[in-house]
Amino acid sequence: MGGGHLDDPGATVRTFPKKGVIAPGADADIVLYNPTATQTFSAATHHMNVDYSAYEGMAITGQAVTVLSRGAVVIENTNTSESRDGAVPFARTERVSAMSIRGVRF
Repeated sequence: MGGGHLDDPGATVRTFPKKGVIAPGADADIVLYNPTATQTFSAATHHMNVDYSAYEGMAITGQAVTVLSRGAVVIENTNTSESRDGAVPFARTERVSAMSIRGVRF
């Protein structure tokens, strides 16, 4: 991280050091992403509690392969693990205006 707000999201939304860093005591929310994998959106395969998708049939490049939430694997090799409904509490943050982010030019 370069130290500026644009490359430090945890500091930008004032959740650092609990979020926005890989370090002991942080939440350990990590995504392993394959930028060359291809996939097609479908309500039958996405992980939402609805039976439709506005993007149905759209082909895209890039895919989250493994996802860790608070250090626990929730998606591995593109397959979801057991449900973790309610496992992650809401993280309240202060309201941040884009105008308050240092280094942003409008």
